[in-house]
Amino acid sequence: MKARRISNGSGVNLRANKPPMWREIGVPVSFHVGDDAVPFGSDVTRLDGPKYERGWLPIVRIADSHGGTIYEQEAFAACSESLADHGAVLVRFTARKAAGVVTSRVESLDSMGEQNSPEGRRTAVYKSSRSVAVYDSA
Repeated sequence: MKARRISNGSGVNLRANKPPMWREIGVPVSFHVGDDAVPFGSDVTRLDGPKYERGWLPIVRIADSHGGTIYEQEAFAACSESLADHGAVLVRFTARKAAGVVTSRVESLDSMGEQNSPEGRRTAVYKSSRSVAVYDSA
């Protein structure tokens, strides 16, 4: 399976919703910043990047500024077989200059739930108990 990261950093596996539809795979996850939950990357004039780590490594960095906060996003594909076989993408956000809020929205036709781990992580899961997104604070 292959994941699709959106070039402005707004999400992973977002649906095109344009006919004729081809087979769209993966669970759509969109990213939003600020208390008003503005889509990350929605104003390209505020973006810095995307840029590859050292100019060539497949770690993509992009930054968006909103409400006095700079939100930096770092994304890369998983390499371990158990995650790579499912097209996992690892995404990390860092807030600079001021405290920030990052929200991810998981879109699915299947029922979703949420589980909490003893380590304080929250995991969005399918009805079938397959993890879709794991949230952690630094």
